[in-house]
Amino acid sequence: MRPFEPRVVAPPPPPPPPESALQAPPSESVVQVPPELPMLVVEFCLTAAFEIAIRSTQTPTTQYYSITFHLLCLVMVFAFAFIFVAKYISSKHPNLGRVLEHAGVVCGVTAFFVAITVSFPLCLKVISRIVYALSLLAIFIFNC
Repeated sequence: MRPFEPRVVAPPPPPPPPESALQAPPSESVVQVPPELPMLVVEFCLTAAFEIAIRSTQTPTTQYYSITFHLLCLVMVFAFAFIFVAKYISSKHPNLGRVLEHAGVVCGVTAFFVAITVSFPLCLKVISRIVYALSLLAIFIFNC
């Protein structure tokens, strides 16, 4: 080698990736709920709860309410409870939190379908329940 000849020096090795990059990317089968969807369900449940509370104080007894109305209220309670619990346990139990959040969204959508169709005639109720069932089936098929 000659004294004034340039030497080729290899660049330093790149730094190791952070630990988060070493983890496997999430599976494609994991469905992410958009962050605004659970909040929309909570808003729907809260709005409906205030309306139900006001209406129940105007009606003297509960005998005037149908079983559909009571089931609607129960489904809204489930939706709100699932989303509320999921919010606070997802930091320590992410899988359970995700399942509860999905269950809350499904309960909220169910409550929406029931609330919308309360005043429908029977034929429209059947059509809307078929649309609801097909929607759930499509979600199940395309995510499994």
